[in-house]
Amino acid sequence: MFKTLFIIFFFLTFNLFASDKTLIRLNKQDIINEQKKEVEANAQKLKYDWIAPLNLSSSYTKSNTNDDAISDTSINLNQDIFRSGGIIYKIDYANVKLQNALESLALANTSMYQELFTGLLEYKKLRSMLKQNHFTLQNTEIDVFLKTQQYETGDADITELNRALREKNAALKLKLTAKQALIEKEIALKKLTDRELDSIDIPKFELISEDEYKEANYNLLVASTNKELSDKEYKITKSSYLPTVSINGAYGYMDNPNINFNDDYYTIGATLNMPLDFNTKVTLQESKAIYMQNSLKIQESKIDEMASYEAGVSKIENYKQHKEVTQDNIELYTKLIDITDKAVKSGLKTGYDLQTLQNTKKIDELELDISDINIQIELAKLIFTTKKGENYYE
Repeated sequence: MFKTLFIIFFFLTFNLFASDKTLIRLNKQDIINEQKKEVEANAQKLKYDWIAPLNLSSSYTKSNTNDDAISDTSINLNQDIFRSGGIIYKIDYANVKLQNALESLALANTSMYQELFTGLLEYKKLRSMLKQNHFTLQNTEIDVFLKTQQYETGDADITELNRALREKNAALKLKLTAKQALIEKEIALKKLTDRELDSIDIPKFELISEDEYKEANYNLLVASTNKELSDKEYKITKSSYLPTVSINGAYGYMDNPNINFNDDYYTIGATLNMPLDFNTKVTLQESKAIYMQNSLKIQESKIDEMASYEAGVSKIENYKQHKEVTQDNIELYTKLIDITDKAVKSGLKTGYDLQTLQNTKKIDELELDISDINIQIELAKLIFTTKKGENYYE
């Protein structure tokens, strides 16, 4: 009985744990996994493509000039053993190619998680904006009601009433726009995950340092391996115009009655090859130019990525300052609400004034939440551009 309960507990625990690990739809994860297998297989193929295959051949010949048929079966090999460093460069190229492909896949994977988490944050932000809109709409309805009464008594002209009506209509349109944006965001997120959106815990992101961002940045890592790849390609190209040594051999069995030969045989030899190509110089220049371009692109990538980091940090600081201003407004509205509440109780103010102030305070409280969400969005963008993003889905 205990054993049965343990097994049930184990599988329940495993399923709960597994569900936490499958934020991104399994099909999308499977695509990444299959792409990983493909690049690993391709790298393995590249690493050993300098090894020549063994060729098995068999022939059977009979002609009207010979009474007997000739048969010949053999295994042949023609293998380079020296390419002026080209063999080592090819192996190095395969290793760097694998690293480059895996980093590109990792970037694609972490980009999906960035899209998911920033999308969830934006979804949360839109819901807060809808709540803000609810209180804004209440305030415009109060304003229209009061301006209508004032217009009827002659205390307000049509211009004031018209302004109040237009503000109410604008708030209604904004509500419809926010609702549609919320629906579209939900649809977009469902393309990424099978999980219920409210069941996904959004981690709290922290700012990474400039050095960490530079060191772990996927775009810079990919650019760096691109430079290495072009360096290896240049060396491979250069070695193809230098001396090559290869061995060749064959082992077989021949039956040739015409020359009274019926036995095993073998051949072995070596070849020194020195290519002389008219286009050698320009081909090497072309290969070197590609290497230099990728070297320069790294510098451009560093400038671009660090500019992105500075822009993100600047936005975060701006949102923090925005919070400070909003917090000051909330404190002011808290005092005004207290004053107005006392005035309402003494008959000096109407309940409409109190409700308007309370709604405005709630709008600003939601604005604090929205600023926090905006900060988290910017932090997520920075983190998921780097390897640090892996900490949030492993």
